[in-house]
Amino acid sequence: MAFYNDNEKIKKCDLNFNGFYEYFMNDKIFEFEYYEQWINGWLNVIKEADKQTERQLEMMSFNSIPDNIFFQDASFGDFDFTLNFDIDKAFEFVNKYNVTKKEIMINWFGMDIMWNEENGQTRHDINEPIIITDLPLGRFKQVVIDGNHRLTKLKKDNVATVNVREILPLHILQHGILPYVVDQVLYTFILETTSFNYLLNNLLEEGYKSHEDLYKISNIHNTFKTLNKS
Repeated sequence: MAFYNDNEKIKKCDLNFNGFYEYFMNDKIFEFEYYEQWINGWLNVIKEADKQTERQLEMMSFNSIPDNIFFQDASFGDFDFTLNFDIDKAFEFVNKYNVTKKEIMINWFGMDIMWNEENGQTRHDINEPIIITDLPLGRFKQVVIDGNHRLTKLKKDNVATVNVREILPLHILQHGILPYVVDQVLYTFILETTSFNYLLNNLLEEGYKSHEDLYKISNIHNTFKTLNKS
């Protein structure tokens, strides 16, 4: 089901589950003895998470839905989806836990770091660090979840470096920065595909004796075990 409203508090696409299956089964992303079971397990988890998100939204009053959301659209072939990042939660986290800022080259944005050009007034001081997190999609490794307006202005001003604060994926999931269940699941799936791709190429070095060992540590058997319903 798709949810949209006038002030864009949430964006949730109709999920094409057949498109997900076809994308990952027609062109396998890595060689894995349990690949089909793994994909089917994740498909079950995503379907159940989608249902839980519908119930989650039904139980939330309009005023309790986060106001300040960054929408990151993505797709796997015909499987289109949107990750809803709660910007206020992200900003709250980096300040509460005093996340260290670091200086990076501005040309990393658009190369390794996905960003969106956003013209118009920024909500924060232009020197407020950009907030990024991991999102390995295509050629990108990370994504800007707060600071696209600031970054747009800084790029136009031809600055060479910018300050960033990085939120680890674990903290994205633990601190409600992705408030909706289906987004948490899809984000975790993206991270796991990257992790498994690495581990399958370094199985013994990383302490795994077999593909079965790796299959057992998948989040479909652990974090999202209760959602893995066939």
